[in-house]
Amino acid sequence: MKIQLIVGLLVVCFSARAQKTKNVTKSVNKYTKESYTVVKEKGKPAYKDGMYKRYTSYLTLEEGLYKQGIKVGKWVEVNIKSSTTTESFYKRGKVDSAYVSSPEGIVGKKYNIKGKLVSTYWYTGKRKVIKTKTPDGILYSALENHGYVLNEKVVTGLIVDDKKEGEWIFKNADGTKAVINFAKGKMKGKQTSYHSNGNVSKQMFYNDSFQLDGNLVVYYANGDTLKSINYAGGKPVGRSVAKYRSGQVFYEALYDEGRLSNYIEYNLSGKVNSKSQVIKGAGEVFEYYFHKDKLSVSQKSPVADGLLNGDVIYFSADTVSSIQEYKNGNFVRFKKKKIESKKPKKIEREYLVPSTAILDTIQMIKAAYSSGEIGLQRHLAQNIRYPIPAMENDVQGKIFVSFVIDRLGNVTDVKTLGDEIGFGLEEESMRVIRTTSGQWRNACQYGFPVKMRFKIPLKYQATTTT
Repeated sequence: MKIQLIVGLLVVCFSARAQKTKNVTKSVNKYTKESYTVVKEKGKPAYKDGMYKRYTSYLTLEEGLYKQGIKVGKWVEVNIKSSTTTESFYKRGKVDSAYVSSPEGIVGKKYNIKGKLVSTYWYTGKRKVIKTKTPDGILYSALENHGYVLNEKVVTGLIVDDKKEGEWIFKNADGTKAVINFAKGKMKGKQTSYHSNGNVSKQMFYNDSFQLDGNLVVYYANGDTLKSINYAGGKPVGRSVAKYRSGQVFYEALYDEGRLSNYIEYNLSGKVNSKSQVIKGAGEVFEYYFHKDKLSVSQKSPVADGLLNGDVIYFSADTVSSIQEYKNGNFVRFKKKKIESKKPKKIEREYLVPSTAILDTIQMIKAAYSSGEIGLQRHLAQNIRYPIPAMENDVQGKIFVSFVIDRLGNVTDVKTLGDEIGFGLEEESMRVIRTTSGQWRNACQYGFPVKMRFKIPLKYQATTTT
């Protein structure tokens, strides 16, 4: 036992004397340096080992790990000129896969054992718009990269006098589709959306006055009816029913010339939810969503005389996100959130809609920037220009910008919220938000593209050098 221990120590000591390491930091050019460790073994060429870093005074340009002179694991490289960030994953010194983030989107690439590119997957992509003049008007087409598809036509339709006309086809990133008919920019005629499997998702009809008319039906992906409601002159009338996937009734509603006179909600056991109920035109209606895989209340709407009356409260996670005041069905104003405003006490589980029932079909898919939230932050940081009057007067602060993403992914209705700071900060904030127009994926519900409002804070903080 002692002999083995002595031999082991001798080998370790010999190896330590035979191998030399050196930490290197050197300039690549006037602005860039690199640092790494060099290992030299007797009878072998020197090789890099351990962490490698290439950097400037303010940014890491490349970083990764060497193992006996071979790149292994995750490497990150930033290209300032092209605003591109590449995450590469190495196996046996060869690139196995890579993710490239740029203003144009995020792309995943897969390589074979010889380092040859074998497939490309588009996680997001900036839309390319093509407008072609025709005798009937301007043919609008939007192309987008997603999945393994390059330049797929996701929007197509005719524009006459700057307004949508005739049939428009929308393809959403989740595989759903909508066929919308327009007249002078307004929805008219039959409107149909489809699930990703091709079955109808929602169907409705708008009359010559551009009002909902007739039966509006929402379907599950298997073709079963989720809910139906009749309209006359833009107002819901008669009995409306929504059902669970099992066919059991989720809620029954009764409308009288657009007024909600009765609303009864049931759980899967047939028990009535007395908290979400309207009787003789008075009561409250809850809407739900998923938060951390648990069902939660997303909206509480008070009803009086069959119309929205009072504060409609919207919830995000466990806090109040906004309060909107309504009177006789009409929006009055946004109200300031009170500190004491809290989410209502947890509703008994038996009253809530099961996760396998209805919400996964009706919840809205939010609009999203083509390169994701990180891409949006990068775009704003690279394109914002601190107003000179604000810099000269050392004016700082946070500007909240509100804007709408329309069905085509364009930015509209840009405005600032809150007290004005001045010195050009509001104007610059609105300008830089407008530069993102056309780089958004539109929101959709039931497969139909819809408008969605955003609110984004932009922080201005002057830095001084001595």
